[in-house]
Amino acid sequence: MIYNLKKDKNKIIEYKRRFLTTNKFIGLNKVVKCKDIRKNSILVFNHSVYIIYIRAKFLFLAITDNLSTTLTDRNEFAILALLKAYWETVSLLGCFIIKAKLLINSDEYKKLFDLSSKLSLGGKKFPSKESLLGRNIESDYFITPNVLTMMDEIDKDWTERFRKSGKLWGSGFRELYDNYIAEAGHPNHLGLELSCRWIKNKTILYPDINKSWNSEDEAMITNCLTLSTVIFFDYWDDFLLIKSSKFGGSLRML
Repeated sequence: MIYNLKKDKNKIIEYKRRFLTTNKFIGLNKVVKCKDIRKNSILVFNHSVYIIYIRAKFLFLAITDNLSTTLTDRNEFAILALLKAYWETVSLLGCFIIKAKLLINSDEYKKLFDLSSKLSLGGKKFPSKESLLGRNIESDYFITPNVLTMMDEIDKDWTERFRKSGKLWGSGFRELYDNYIAEAGHPNHLGLELSCRWIKNKTILYPDINKSWNSEDEAMITNCLTLSTVIFFDYWDDFLLIKSSKFGGSLRML
């Protein structure tokens, strides 16, 4: 694979500026007291998207801050762990917007409320069954989709976009996660070997206690960060379009 490191770095600067210029969201306010399911759904939908955006922002900034340090101070272990978390957050936003658009277009606002609540309040084991006793709600309501399922939704969406434009390839978003992001972000071979150096004509792999950065990985990491951020802001722009065109009027600023 051929990377254009200079072009990717310029894109990252552009996206960093965009993250930093978004500095305020309107908070969630008295949703449970409102009997209008449409308005409630929009409020919870907006809130859920906002907190996903904030998580993505600070993960992105942490990665770029680390990449901007001197070569001796760069911590690739931290960068790869952060990149994995960022990739999964991008997946959450993408899958959420894909599903939300379908629900909004079909006026299924109760389902939008349920989906938004699940993504902002739920998890795999949280909340516990014990914490929900007496609340007339099952813990299964809050179980979130598997992150790999979310990536598959993004792949499906982008593959369809490419098909409509006459291109036969897919996005490769899930494949890149499986083959590189998840592996390098875990204590697997790719995530462990970067602390080693080859010596004696690459016949001995030597663990170096002071090594936390492999310069050969810079282009790959930068490209992955650029790709995932392009996808993130594509779905963020979809969200902004939904707010301005579908909700309009007094709901536009909710």
